[in-house]
Amino acid sequence: MLLVLIGIDFAMGVVSLFALNASRPTGMLPHKGTAIYELHSVIAIPLVLGTGILFLRSRRASLDGDRSLVLPAWLGGIGISMAAAGGMLTVLHPARLAGMALMFLGSMIAAFGYLIPILESTTVTTGAVDALEDEPRSPPPLRRRT
Repeated sequence: MLLVLIGIDFAMGVVSLFALNASRPTGMLPHKGTAIYELHSVIAIPLVLGTGILFLRSRRASLDGDRSLVLPAWLGGIGISMAAAGGMLTVLHPARLAGMALMFLGSMIAAFGYLIPILESTTVTTGAVDALEDEPRSPPPLRRRT
């Protein structure tokens, strides 16, 4: 679900990039394209809440010995924090390009973090590899020189 929200928010960010004037003055809301800008920022609210919930679940699971959610939670949290900081930077005109770059980098880090459990659950082992692991390996026989 968080991966889908990141994709939607990223798409809305690209749309707002083309819909809004990049040379607009410093300010919280632009004069044109306010609806797109607000939708892009409102989508981030459930994303931040979901990231917090995932982080709390990973902490509880790691106490029980299951550490499979720790890396996705940390990467997602760091990425979302970077993207949020970038969003705050875009308010200032001189820092707008740096803010957009930080939002892009943060969303890519978070997306990678949330993709880890999906990739981990789809790994397939072949029967040949399993069969080799079950058999004990013995060293090759020594040959005598004649």
